[in-house]
Amino acid sequence: FTSGAITSNLKDKIVTGKTLNNEDLFNVFDLIVPNYIPNLKNIIKILKNINFEEFHLAGSGPSLFFIIYDLKKAAYLQKELINIDSLDSFVIQSHNQSVR
Repeated sequence: FTSGAITSNLKDKIVTGKTLNNEDLFNVFDLIVPNYIPNLKNIIKILKNINFEEFHLAGSGPSLFFIIYDLKKAAYLQKELINIDSLDSFVIQSHNQSVR
């Protein structure tokens, strides 16, 4: 667990409307869950093999998510992942609005 500094910094960026990056996110389960979900460990290995390591565990898993600002890169990753058994991938775009 952490001191909460990462979450505090994340909140400040959201409130002030600054751009979020993968480095701004932290989930304590990111390093633990792959040891308990073999398929997830496999998927992480595949992602690393295509030189993509900017992923995060959603909650306690097994879903992963990424922050990607380049839609071409997102489409490329989705194409690379589409033929992997038991894996669904979605590209979702949101509108940048600060939380008030």
